[in-house]
Amino acid sequence: KTFLETEFSRYYKASEVKMNVSMGRLRSIRVFVVGKARRPGSYTLSSLSTLINALFAAGGPSKAGTMRDIQVKRNGETLVHFDMYDFLLKGDKTNDIRLMPEDVIFIPTIGPLAGIAGDVRSPAIYELKGETDLNSFIEMAGGLNEIAFKGRIQIGRVIHNSEQNTFESNLDEIKTKFIKVQPGDLIKVFSVVQDKKFVRLSGAVQREGEYAAGPGMTIKDLISTAG
Repeated sequence: KTFLETEFSRYYKASEVKMNVSMGRLRSIRVFVVGKARRPGSYTLSSLSTLINALFAAGGPSKAGTMRDIQVKRNGETLVHFDMYDFLLKGDKTNDIRLMPEDVIFIPTIGPLAGIAGDVRSPAIYELKGETDLNSFIEMAGGLNEIAFKGRIQIGRVIHNSEQNTFESNLDEIKTKFIKVQPGDLIKVFSVVQDKKFVRLSGAVQREGEYAAGPGMTIKDLISTAG
């Protein structure tokens, strides 16, 4: 009200203007969240709500629900297939649409899964969508951390639900080849091996402790290093 009075006072005398400002309530809409949601049911939301607002209200997908193919249905037609990974991992909400009364948000059963463990930034079990190569899968987990060893990546794979095989690779190989991640795969990224080549010096020296044993080091060199 103060802002509007200030604007009008540029053209009219304040004594000549009487103003009353009121705000109407936003209308509400009812939508339905069904399928594998954490809290399925009917929700009354603001008319300005979008798909993401409804998903947060319902607690998102349950452990058995997909995050890669959430559907909005209106009048019997599927309007959008929403991938929550785009929103959660990239901040992309391009397919987030404005909801209308009686819209149905359907969360199907979770799709194929693969896991990654070890020295990546976000080790976890991830849901696959389409063909995913090993390099993209590591990027989905936030990439390698600072102590990851690039020379060894291990893939545990179940073959025809009857046996488990283990494959070894390295970062250079997965960048040049398309190594497909399959459902049930477990990828392990290892740490750089700590260098154990050291000697311990003690007694009447300036600085006791452990020292790296470099090539050709003599006792004289070691004592000199210790001051």
